[in-house]
Amino acid sequence: MSLLAQSDRDRLTLRLQHALGTFVRSPREAVDEADTAFADATTRVTAALVERRRVIDSTHRNLGSEAETEDLRLALRQYREITLRLLRM
Repeated sequence: MSLLAQSDRDRLTLRLQHALGTFVRSPREAVDEADTAFADATTRVTAALVERRRVIDSTHRNLGSEAETEDLRLALRQYREITLRLLRM
């Protein structure tokens, strides 16, 4: 499962490709554009991770002491998967 929608990934990729393509003509502009694309990507990924954490957390916290072992196992698995994905970056 991707953190960003395909359309967002495509848009960010195009921005980066445009920056790379303009380097010979305008190096400073290319680097500025790449920096902006990177900043936008990190902002979007951070927001997606915060939302993902909120969803996982709400799944078992809303149940309070009524959370079953299976609910907690699923939450732990989701935390493990997303954390390992981050560590592979």
